[in-house]
Amino acid sequence: MKKYILLIIIFLVAITIYIGFKKINIGALTLKILERSAHIKVDYTEITGNIFSGFRITDYKHTIKNISGLIFIDFVGPKIFLSTMNLSFQYPDYHIVINSTNINAIINHKGVLAKLIKLKGRGINIEAEADYQLAEQRLLIKFKKAKVDLKQLSLHKGRIDFSGVFGLQDGKPIAKLHGDIKGFSPFERFRFETTSSSDTILLNIFDGRILKGTLFAQARVLNLKKLEFETNFRDVDLAEYINAKTPILISGYLSYRNRRYTAFLNSPREKGFGIDSLFAFGTVKGSRIKIDSIYTIEGKKTLRINGEVVREEKFPFNLSLQFHDFRLDRFSEYLPIRGLLKGTASIQGEFSKINDFSITANIKGKEFGYDTLNIKNFYIKFNNFQVNKKEKRAEIYLKNIVYKRFNIQRLGLRINNRQFTIRMRQDSDSVIVKGELDDQLAGRIDVLLATYNGIQTTNRAPIQFDIPAHKIDELHLKFIDGDMRISISPLSIQLRHGNLDKLAQLLKLEEKLEGILEFKFKDTNFNIRAEKVNFRGLKDALLSAAGYYQHEKTYLYLDSLSITDASNQRLYIHGFIRKQNSDLKLEMKNLQAGHLQFLQKFLDNPAGLINGRLHFQGDLEKFALSGELLVKQASFGLPVIASRFDSVSGKIIFKGKKLIFRDVQALVTSTRVGSSLPTAPVYAGGVVKLEQKFKVRNFKYDLSFKDAPVQYLPFAFGVGSGNFSIGMDNGIMFYNGNITLKEAIVPIDFGTRFSSNTTKTGNNNWRMNLRLKADRNIWLRNKSADIEFGGELYLIKDKGPLSISGNLKSQRGTFYWLNHTLTVTRGNITFIPQEIIDPELDVWARMNTRGGIKIILHFFGPVSEPIFEFFTDPPGRYSEQDILTYLNLNITWEELDKIKQGEYVGKILPGSIVSWLESDVSRRIRKYTGFDYFRIETPLFEADEKTRVTVGKYISRNLFITYTYDLTSFSNEFNVEYFLDDKNEILIKKDETGEYSLQYQYRIRF
Repeated sequence: MKKYILLIIIFLVAITIYIGFKKINIGALTLKILERSAHIKVDYTEITGNIFSGFRITDYKHTIKNISGLIFIDFVGPKIFLSTMNLSFQYPDYHIVINSTNINAIINHKGVLAKLIKLKGRGINIEAEADYQLAEQRLLIKFKKAKVDLKQLSLHKGRIDFSGVFGLQDGKPIAKLHGDIKGFSPFERFRFETTSSSDTILLNIFDGRILKGTLFAQARVLNLKKLEFETNFRDVDLAEYINAKTPILISGYLSYRNRRYTAFLNSPREKGFGIDSLFAFGTVKGSRIKIDSIYTIEGKKTLRINGEVVREEKFPFNLSLQFHDFRLDRFSEYLPIRGLLKGTASIQGEFSKINDFSITANIKGKEFGYDTLNIKNFYIKFNNFQVNKKEKRAEIYLKNIVYKRFNIQRLGLRINNRQFTIRMRQDSDSVIVKGELDDQLAGRIDVLLATYNGIQTTNRAPIQFDIPAHKIDELHLKFIDGDMRISISPLSIQLRHGNLDKLAQLLKLEEKLEGILEFKFKDTNFNIRAEKVNFRGLKDALLSAAGYYQHEKTYLYLDSLSITDASNQRLYIHGFIRKQNSDLKLEMKNLQAGHLQFLQKFLDNPAGLINGRLHFQGDLEKFALSGELLVKQASFGLPVIASRFDSVSGKIIFKGKKLIFRDVQALVTSTRVGSSLPTAPVYAGGVVKLEQKFKVRNFKYDLSFKDAPVQYLPFAFGVGSGNFSIGMDNGIMFYNGNITLKEAIVPIDFGTRFSSNTTKTGNNNWRMNLRLKADRNIWLRNKSADIEFGGELYLIKDKGPLSISGNLKSQRGTFYWLNHTLTVTRGNITFIPQEIIDPELDVWARMNTRGGIKIILHFFGPVSEPIFEFFTDPPGRYSEQDILTYLNLNITWEELDKIKQGEYVGKILPGSIVSWLESDVSRRIRKYTGFDYFRIETPLFEADEKTRVTVGKYISRNLFITYTYDLTSFSNEFNVEYFLDDKNEILIKKDETGEYSLQYQYRIRF
């Protein structure tokens, strides 16, 4: 009834006059007016009679109350004059309140003529005329103006303004109305007009605006019962109805004629759903809606639906669907859905009886996704599947499923009559469930086998379940080698003899965990006991915990958690654990520092004992800490500077999310193998800032020391004093310092090339800004030099590789050339910032020779490829060739050329080089027992030839010696090849006559 109230209001006066003069007895009308004026309620179900024969009202059920005003009835001859003045009444069933009704009407045997009808009330203002002719059965109502506010009538939002003529003649309608409606949701506005032809009323709607789009429509009402309509609309925006952030524009056509409906919709991708053409055809018969076809065309029919839906409370349906490469991505801007469907499906049943659903389907999909769920491929197959049937078959397979942080490669469900199997797999992890399912979705799990991180969990007994009743019986499982029982209602969990090693493997803990676990949860209370626990410095520990869980308030009360071990470590915790606003108090005694995980990020093997109390409030995201801890007997390594800190003691103060380290003292030692660097005290302090979930991305420690070992392998090591900072800034480690060196050694060989990448220790994402200063006592020391320097060096590392810059000047030193020693007179080493650490040399050295001549050596250029120059003082006394020959053979080339392998080679050379060979080479020969070369030459058929034996041996990588002995003449030959380095070689030969010969080769540039 309520949905027709608008039509009742529009034609209120017409129907009132028509019914009044057709059905009402004047005397009875007067009586009723008087009764209602006296607030008398009369219930009725039917009104019969007319103006001449009277009327009958029976069982009146609706109430018109609060009637007041004046009614005048005058009888003048055959005419009756009826008038009302300020007549008011209320119709509460439909929220109608009329404040004033003024009617002037003349009634006679021909009919009724009302020249004035005015109604004013809440949401209603109508001014009209009416004429009813009894003989012609004609009623005409002329609305001069009419305004209806639907919101005030509690019907709808909107306002109607109209005028025109409405009536009936010979039982056929007469309608000539026009007007406009504004704010009638979802319409913004539209204008309308009505015309009539025979028994049909035509309603034309034009200039319509609906959901920011345009609308034109025409409706036909036949015999005031049968409705037909058709409409065109364009760019109607559905965004606000599905909470979309961008416009969804649809255009199309919709018609309903002779109980058949036809629809066409268009919403291209640039405007909305990405549907170029959607067609719908069907019929309506009573409460049944038959879908002949719904399909979309995108070059081909990608979706087709047909079937039948009954508009009843149980809502039965019978639908068939066909998908042909149907893309769900078209809705992705409005729903978090995507993917491609292909196949067919048929569904029958009613929503109130899910068990009676009958489904036949064969659908494949790929790249399916909804919100955070993604499935690369899936396959669904049902064959007349109905839950309450004994014979039923279903198959569902999904591949590469990703949901949030969970990833499953394959998931399959198969139902064959009463038997079902579920299989899931991800890499080496898997779950297999097998059992039986009856017609009421109840059943039994016979096999449950779950493998995760190599740990298997299996059922020890069958598991009964009932899906409609949301019920599952006790689970009896083998879990981490223990016996686990789980009851769902009421919730109860018990684990006996669990293996903590298997639990660590299950959780992929990197640290080793050993022990036996007992766990019990019942009636909100829980108890935990773990024995013989070895974990992160705990040795043979005992853990016990007890408390309860409050489900309504969602918190866990930890009555006590205590840990003690064989090394007297103790930890005690109690308090509340909530999703938010947890409150825990901790007491520690002799607890190992290695339990503080954030220390592992930048320290090597942190150890030590912690004592004190700590108070935690908040949750893992927002929390505050308070308390104080004392650290003693601690130690740790600092890999980046190859140092170890021992005998560490200090205080840690907790304030909010900050850890403040105060009064820290330690002894620092070198970790360099064979180091003779001293041990020295270090004083430190710092601040650590804890982030969410106790992550550390910012901290800083400042260290001060005196005469402590300082090193940065492989470039330098020594002893120094100063300040050093170690910390982290937004997750990036940094090392800064200002150190004055007391002594230092730089062990870099000439011809060596260093890349700064050789200095990294694991992660290379760190920063350094280190200043090293020494007035003297920095020694460049290698097999060729021992030179003292002083100056400043800067070790800088930003986003790129480490670079070294600075300048060192020589104070004194020695340069070695074979068995000669040259004294350094001045020198300079300049480090240039670059990826390859290869400083520039500029060193001068000299030595005296016999005759008072001084040899001057100048080597310069990069350390990796130095260039050597030779001079004499006085200038020009020796050539460069003479100088090199002298340095290698203790004789100039000119002297060697004069004697031409004579007395010097035969006598002086054996005294110098051969004696050197005797002291060095012979010693090495005696050290080894095997030969690298062995040959016997014997002339079995030639009597004049000699028999000889030759042996050879590599004494070292640079020294090869051969020895030949003649068994016939008892003479020998002796050859020596010695490679001074890659640039210099000496070849000495002694033949069977006892004569020596010498060959020497060299290159100036390395």
